[in-house]
Amino acid sequence: AVESSLDSRKFRGGLHNDKYWADIENPIRDASEGVAVGDYSAVFPYNEAFAFIRVESRTPPTQDDLPRFEAYIRGVLRAEEGERAWRALVDESLAKVEISADQDAIDAIRADEEILYYGEFKGGTEDPLLWIDEEFAVTDVEFRVSMSHRAMTMGTSGFEEILQATLDDRREHLALWHAAEEAGVFERPELVAVHEEELRKAIIGYYLDEHVTRQITLDREEYEQFYLDHQDDFRGPEEVRLSIMTSDDEAEVRDAAARLADGADFDYVRAEVEGRDAVEVVNPKWTPITTFNQTLIDELSGLEVGQCSGALPYGRKWMVVRLDGRREGQVAPIEEVDIAIRKALYYKEFRARVDEHIAKLEENAEIVRYDDRIRAWAEADS
Repeated sequence: AVESSLDSRKFRGGLHNDKYWADIENPIRDASEGVAVGDYSAVFPYNEAFAFIRVESRTPPTQDDLPRFEAYIRGVLRAEEGERAWRALVDESLAKVEISADQDAIDAIRADEEILYYGEFKGGTEDPLLWIDEEFAVTDVEFRVSMSHRAMTMGTSGFEEILQATLDDRREHLALWHAAEEAGVFERPELVAVHEEELRKAIIGYYLDEHVTRQITLDREEYEQFYLDHQDDFRGPEEVRLSIMTSDDEAEVRDAAARLADGADFDYVRAEVEGRDAVEVVNPKWTPITTFNQTLIDELSGLEVGQCSGALPYGRKWMVVRLDGRREGQVAPIEEVDIAIRKALYYKEFRARVDEHIAKLEENAEIVRYDDRIRAWAEADS
């Protein structure tokens, strides 16, 4: 391993520290599955090369950390159970209906493969492409729009895979729609109330879009001035430069921390602990303090530049850090905060125009206040 390995641990003969099973990369985990301690795995592809491993040790799992992960585990199990229940509902709904398809329309979609990612692809007809009956149907144009949206989320998937995924999704949609109608779901008062509320919001949204949103324009000079006036809003977290020494041996690190507290040179002690010369250590870069865990952040809060921390846990190792520098966060370039600036200016202009429009409506409207109805509503609500 020392002579020929491409692994970054070659100087240690390829030896890695103990790792939790969940933290091991899948290719290595798969290769080590079932390999006894001291035995070698088969050769397997890994990071554009080939590798094999020797299992040095296995530690039985414990439940020491179970309380910390219990909520997460329960969440995963609930999600899996919910997925199974949903899949069962979908399959049951599909089994109860017969869904027909217009094969000619599907073939016409195949013929448009080359324009899948262009707007023209969505130009279909109102004829049904999938249907149970006249009431429950997906039109050609609806299917094309759905497929166009799905293509944007399926990355490098092929056309046929995207088409089949859309067919499956729309068939499930029809089956569930039919099942909901048969069960009288759409007549339930609570659902009717939600529908009416969403319709009301849609109407208000359309009205605002027509009379307010389309009138908003952003001025470039105002845009740049906003950036200059709000520098602190676009400033990143405090940044630090750290020199770090690490070791697997807690006692060794605690001893090093004590020597540093007595005035020993950090680079000299690090060379002893890590077995390398100070000149080999690359100058540390500026790093946002939020990159580190809370334990280290708390430790750094009490250090002056040039001071060293005590011994701190570092994964399954221990470490001591020296604070080499501290500075306030950097202001992000205007290009990186473009969306934030546009949002701020848009909402500022939007609020002003809405207030102006409401004032105009009030001038031309008669507003009647029914105090008795307001009191009745308040009493019923309480």
